[in-house]
Amino acid sequence: EGSMESDKAVEDVMSQFGFSPDWGFVEESPLEQLGEYFSPWTDLVLELDDIRDEPGTYIREIVSQLPLLDDKRLTTKAELQLAHTLLSCLGQSYVHEEPSHPCSSIPPSLAVPWVNISKRLGIPPIIVHSTISLNNWRKTDPEGPFSLPNLTTLYSLESSRDLEVFFLVPLLVELASVPAVKAILTLQALSSLSPVPWPLLPPLLADITRAVGEMRLQLALLARRPKLLLQVFSHRRGATLALNAAVRSRASPVRLLNVIGRPGLAVASGQPTARRCTGCCNTLQRREPRGPKLLRCLLHNS
Repeated sequence: EGSMESDKAVEDVMSQFGFSPDWGFVEESPLEQLGEYFSPWTDLVLELDDIRDEPGTYIREIVSQLPLLDDKRLTTKAELQLAHTLLSCLGQSYVHEEPSHPCSSIPPSLAVPWVNISKRLGIPPIIVHSTISLNNWRKTDPEGPFSLPNLTTLYSLESSRDLEVFFLVPLLVELASVPAVKAILTLQALSSLSPVPWPLLPPLLADITRAVGEMRLQLALLARRPKLLLQVFSHRRGATLALNAAVRSRASPVRLLNVIGRPGLAVASGQPTARRCTGCCNTLQRREPRGPKLLRCLLHNS
């Protein structure tokens, strides 16, 4: 009888907070499309990489031309979550297109629905864990395992695998925590009974220990990708955006060299890489940090 009471108490708490006994706060089947009316948001997010790579095109200009869509057409929580992800990708890309000169305001066509949707979800209008990770995934092989090699994001700031992993590993950690959360809730419910059923507690503590171990294993996936260590990732991301902006604006060689020399740029590790320069030659060139060949290739936007 005491066990039944505790089970009911645990179910009530999970239901109150929208916590699934199998998936926790992870969305089991994330929505992938919002429909034709909201295609301006979806299409633009999918084009962010191309816009950054195209000389003379700017995310801020294109976002400013978006129509003001009626967010009241979004009626389900899944629709709101997907819309929040899309608008967050657009908003962050708009504000930080030039990392050294972030925008202090955004156009109404982006700000109005982003704020409205955030209010309806009870979250801030920024990239947040609940929408960019927990509701923004799919399996590359639907029949395959729920593991990092078989997962990808639906939408993102860019298409790099590093950024995908940065968002997907917290999803795996969250899912691994579900048994621990259930065990903790059960322990709390059992401890309120009189007398306390002590023999039931050790297995629950063991569940928590196993879950914490699995969470650590999933979190360790980040350590296998050194670029994703927080400091390196942050610096690299900012430097890459700055470099793209400098190239698109046809910056002077002096400015390009200053950008290239920033800590955290992809080539700042000192490891030379090879890349084809289509602007000035048709051969693979060595790219060294601060090297003249890198400058030559950048000037031709290769």
